[in-house]
Amino acid sequence: MNNNQFSLQNIFISSFFCILVGTILFINSQSILWSSASVTIFIAGIILMIIGLILKISITMDTKKIDKWVPDSNYLPDAGRAMYRIDTTLTSPTKTSILCGKCKHIEWVEGKKPTSYTCTNCGILLWENNEEE
Repeated sequence: MNNNQFSLQNIFISSFFCILVGTILFINSQSILWSSASVTIFIAGIILMIIGLILKISITMDTKKIDKWVPDSNYLPDAGRAMYRIDTTLTSPTKTSILCGKCKHIEWVEGKKPTSYTCTNCGILLWENNEEE
């Protein structure tokens, strides 16, 4: 989580806290002093809420981290047939990683999921003709 997201969360938490405390103090106030203090706290909470909604925080993704990402090569459970995991990037250039659950082999393919795939490491047919789609 970057600092901008953390600051925005703090602003929203502070605004809800001020609104809540201001409301509780106003309901339980016995004097004009507490009433005016509670209204001031409540208005501060509204102002913080507006500031939090107006702030534009750009969430930037580090393309170097995205390019270096590799799925975890864990064994997938044996469910009576070959298990596999497919991850496709959403940004250009589109790449698809295919993890064979039996041998933990990861292979990268250019483009989207192929119509059929046989693991190049252990020779098991993982899928054919997009049966799951």
